[in-house]
Amino acid sequence: MAFRSAAERACGDLMRQVRKRMSEKRINPDNVIVVIILRAATAFLSAATRAFPDAPVGVLGLKRDERTLKPRWYYENLPAISKKNTVILLDPMLATGGSAKAAVERLRERGANPKNMHFVGVVAAPAGVARLAELIPRENILVAAVDKGLDERGMIVPGIGDFGDRYFGYPDSPLPDLEHEAWLKAEKERRAKRERWRTSRLKRASRKPKATEEEWTGRARWSRAKNHNEHE
Repeated sequence: MAFRSAAERACGDLMRQVRKRMSEKRINPDNVIVVIILRAATAFLSAATRAFPDAPVGVLGLKRDERTLKPRWYYENLPAISKKNTVILLDPMLATGGSAKAAVERLRERGANPKNMHFVGVVAAPAGVARLAELIPRENILVAAVDKGLDERGMIVPGIGDFGDRYFGYPDSPLPDLEHEAWLKAEKERRAKRERWRTSRLKRASRKPKATEEEWTGRARWSRAKNHNEHE
């Protein structure tokens, strides 16, 4: 599969960069722990174990609720972690940052030092990077690309579709429909414009002075007289 091959090449390049950074910072590879977030980060596993052949591998199972966009835990299997360990957290996509945040908080509960945590991904949204940078040092976040942003479903735009589905060969996972996304954005702007117009109209109506009882009586007499003249 073309996507799988491309994904594995990208993951390999990223892991080589991580290994180089660790060497430059003189981080002992014996203290490195690799942690993958299921299921998409499986794509990183081969490259990660080549870069750090002696590193234990932890596994976290998180699945995002597509309605609330919040992560749901379903699996955890981690080696013993201490504050001296350098933890490399792997997840190809960093969209809202919800799953990455949950993973960092869980690793911290298990003994990891956030300052010694590194995140590696393929594609990210600015919001996800900013959210994760509140928990670990920004310089410890390595991604191949930062895209434009997120759509209404919390998916990266333009993005590359659902990384996990495409990597595992699910046929019903197309690339993002950019025309549909543009239509949604335009429709949202049209609705907002209509709402502003309605609000403005209501405000003008509320500022318009109300007629007094005498004015209403006069108007009624004028209307009756007009109707009478028209029928004559």
